[in-house]
Amino acid sequence: MYKRQLIYDFIQRRGYPPTVRELLSLTGKRSVAGVQKFLSALERKGYIRRSPGCSRGIELLYVPRSTQVPVVGVVPAGVPLLAEENIEGYFCLDGELAPPGSFLLRVQGDSMIGDQIRDGDYVLVRPQPVVDDGEIAVVALDGEVTVKRFYRDHGGVKLVPSHPDMEPLLVHEGAGLRIIGRVVAVFRFLTSGRWKGRCG
Repeated sequence: MYKRQLIYDFIQRRGYPPTVRELLSLTGKRSVAGVQKFLSALERKGYIRRSPGCSRGIELLYVPRSTQVPVVGVVPAGVPLLAEENIEGYFCLDGELAPPGSFLLRVQGDSMIGDQIRDGDYVLVRPQPVVDDGEIAVVALDGEVTVKRFYRDHGGVKLVPSHPDMEPLLVHEGAGLRIIGRVVAVFRFLTSGRWKGRCG
């Protein structure tokens, strides 16, 4: 279970399956033959399917009960959200709660305090290019990432904080706003640390 989870986590983080050489490092096997034997065993059990002659030809045929979700910290302007330098660690969550591509984003500031999202909390984000009016979204605007309630407004978009002292931000159509995903959960850890524990 642990080693097939490694393959799932690799695909989730990178967006493509590992090569045999990458699995050599991930699994701790001593030879390519050992990795091939491991893959053959997974294939016999129906966990994966392989495409002969393709270096990244592993297809997963199962959904794990748990998965490692990347924890994204402060995102500097212009740096892609899931760039390696933005990832603080990983946290193990149920695979149904966090489908492939999901991530945790560390919140800065109290603009969403009315929705019980506080400075230092982590929001679980499901990537999707469209959200419904009123949903809490993670969006990129002018190279920065923010969390706000999303509303369509007369050909543009209104990003609404839930802090009584803050005003909505009106974004005109064509201003380069990009929806990254929808916030589906909030986590508040009572102890500090970096989330690197393995699943399984």
